[in-house]
Amino acid sequence: MKLTIWCELAAGGIADYAHDQATALVERGIDVELLCPPSYLDGRKPTYVAKPVLYDARPRRFSRWKVVRAVQIATGLLTNARIVARHVAERRSDAVLTHFSEYLAPLWAWRMRRLRRAGVRFFSVLHDPVRDYAVGPAWWHRWSVDVAFNMLDAVFVHTFDPVPVPAAVDVVWLPYGIHHFPDPTQTTAEVRRALDIPDGAVMLTSFGYVRDNKNIDLVIRAIADLPNIYLIVAGSEQAGGNRPLSFYQDLAAELGCADHCRWINRFVSVEDTANLMAASDLSLLVYARRFVSSSAALGVTVNYRKPCLISSGSATTETVVKQYRLGIWVEPDDVASIRAGLCDWLANGIVPDWDGYLEDYGWARNARVIEQTILDHAAARAAAA
Repeated sequence: MKLTIWCELAAGGIADYAHDQATALVERGIDVELLCPPSYLDGRKPTYVAKPVLYDARPRRFSRWKVVRAVQIATGLLTNARIVARHVAERRSDAVLTHFSEYLAPLWAWRMRRLRRAGVRFFSVLHDPVRDYAVGPAWWHRWSVDVAFNMLDAVFVHTFDPVPVPAAVDVVWLPYGIHHFPDPTQTTAEVRRALDIPDGAVMLTSFGYVRDNKNIDLVIRAIADLPNIYLIVAGSEQAGGNRPLSFYQDLAAELGCADHCRWINRFVSVEDTANLMAASDLSLLVYARRFVSSSAALGVTVNYRKPCLISSGSATTETVVKQYRLGIWVEPDDVASIRAGLCDWLANGIVPDWDGYLEDYGWARNARVIEQTILDHAAARAAAA
């Protein structure tokens, strides 16, 4: 089977996901070609064929002019679609696996529909089932989502919750594998010393983009008067109307706990993540109720065997966390629940079933589901011909 994976992000959770998934698919004997931006290969050593031919959909440098930024993004998306279509046709791929994106789909999805009519099967990992982040007018957003879905044979999701997709598109549950991060390059003592964390203090870490739905403000309120608790917020600010880091810094100062907070306002590399996680006592994943996606951050905490304080709007995530005791589940968007969960962990701790979770949610099982789904759709098409 020839499979082309379309990944136009060079870094972050989706890029890590694409790499680990492609590696597992190759181990099953699938001929994988992954199309990506050049910087995707920084620090990665793929066992699959990686072709750095795409533009990065989220480059680190944009023009400061809004109109120019929009043109840059649009040009990159449309160019990437053209490149992917050409590579798929020239390689004679049997199937294409994408990471779902609807942006400007009415302008590029026709290329994929033409390939689909020629026999290529299209699948996508739907990381965020609720497509409520609109770019442009509401009618354009709805149309874009519909067009992006209707070029697909099936979507893979990481939730058992209902998913709003067209009836003609199959929905297949897929386990979210655990990302493989490097070993730390610093000792716990070195990391804590660099952050000026006192010996014996409890270190809580929130890492990744600073977004409103991570409820960092509620965490600050929950720990404001708890002694010996230190909060580390590591990650760059997220655009798109999210509150800036200064909002959280001002809140900590107002509540009198600024001296117990540390701010790392920049992109956090995998090496930085390794060091921070190894030095942390508890990972903070207290997402808002409106957040129903699967979080790569949960896999990071499992990778480093760190329990978490966690919430979200996903019933599936809640079930998994409780089943394997991966952390303390708290009520979303509730300061009192966050505080109570933290105090419960401080008093009683938790003994996670790391091995059980890794066995059930590994990349090997992820790859098996992908392969079987593609084969099933190919067989169904052949039977209908």
